[in-house]
Amino acid sequence: MPASSYMSNYVPILIQLILAVGLAVGLVAISELIGWRRRSKVKSAAYECGITPQGDANRRFAVKFYLVAIVFILFDVEAVFLLPWAVVFRQLKWLGFVEMLVYIGIVLAGFAYIWQKGVFDWNQPERAEGGPASPIH
Repeated sequence: MPASSYMSNYVPILIQLILAVGLAVGLVAISELIGWRRRSKVKSAAYECGITPQGDANRRFAVKFYLVAIVFILFDVEAVFLLPWAVVFRQLKWLGFVEMLVYIGIVLAGFAYIWQKGVFDWNQPERAEGGPASPIH
């Protein structure tokens, strides 16, 4: 295949990319040029769901927020491994089925462990400053 013919297949993509970037830059530029600038104390204040901000923005969050986020990402990534297995399920036969049962068993054992340690129990009071940083110890 000649090089010119191969590159000509990408011309529509290049045109679309140029138009998208041009439109974005143009809209921002026009907004900056003709937009009104009326600064006020109310507009400069932090907006948090309509509630007046209280306290310091650098307040420490409970570790439980981070633990739940990590567990969510962990199980999301593990769920991604199920799709390729499902695509080739018939070719893997019984060995593939047993391997996936072992994999799901390990995932569920980890889930049972973090559940037993109280990661998802939000009714527990926060620990003191000198105590362990997380419920998993």
